[in-house]
Amino acid sequence: MERISERGLILPSLYFLEKEGNKELSTTELIAKLRELLNPRGEDLDIIEGRADDKFSQKVRNLRSHKTLEKEGYTTYSDRKFKITESGERYLRENLIFLSEIILVENYFNEFKSSIETIKNLCNNGAFEGELLQHFYNMLYTSVITSLETYLSDALRFKITNNENDLKKFIETFREYEKEKFTFKEVFNQCENILFKVKEDISKLMYHNLPKIKGIYKSTFNIEFNEISGLVQSIAIRHDLVHRNGKNKDGENHSISKDDVLSLCNDVDVFVSDIESKFIILHDEDEEL
Repeated sequence: MERISERGLILPSLYFLEKEGNKELSTTELIAKLRELLNPRGEDLDIIEGRADDKFSQKVRNLRSHKTLEKEGYTTYSDRKFKITESGERYLRENLIFLSEIILVENYFNEFKSSIETIKNLCNNGAFEGELLQHFYNMLYTSVITSLETYLSDALRFKITNNENDLKKFIETFREYEKEKFTFKEVFNQCENILFKVKEDISKLMYHNLPKIKGIYKSTFNIEFNEISGLVQSIAIRHDLVHRNGKNKDGENHSISKDDVLSLCNDVDVFVSDIESKFIILHDEDEEL
């Protein structure tokens, strides 16, 4: 699984260059700093045939061979070192919010997988029995749905705030924005604040509303969700566990078992992994362009 694109290295590279006292770094120094920050994994760690480099190192080296930073005017390159320019410093300042998303949210899929594994391990906890055990399983069931919602939120936010085309597509297709109106003289102010508004609106979405989130993923990324009817039913059960003390609308108790929790863990894991694999395909297609 390959996750880090060459263009995705631009802001982190400028960040490290700007931090240096002389604002210079060699490619080798940059590789080490970016590797520590971004924690590459999957295919990014595959060794290139006939080379000592893995794919991640090669992408960093491509910043030089493709002159990615120089063509944009963000750096110069001499004496085997990159040096950030005033244009590069300005670009970094203007896009700090994007940088924060790269640093803070990039591991959202790993966090999801870790959460699901923790829930599975807790299912084997033998400290509870009887009524306490029932409440324990109810809590774990609820946590699985929370893990799903967190993934959907983090993935949407990360992709949109790190890809200009995805951001544009979201703005163009998000239904609530059809009602937005402003005068021509407000254009620049709106442009300056658009990312903050998008992030705020994304945070307000109800991620348990799978049909709505399905539509947003489709219109923004052209990603189709797998069948959601089973998960919609599980989300309704979670609602009863949280808001009706475990009873459905007819007053009947849900009896959540260990098998129910583990089955939901599997269903959610398969569902999310499918979405993630589709993101990887889109990423590879972008790399080829």
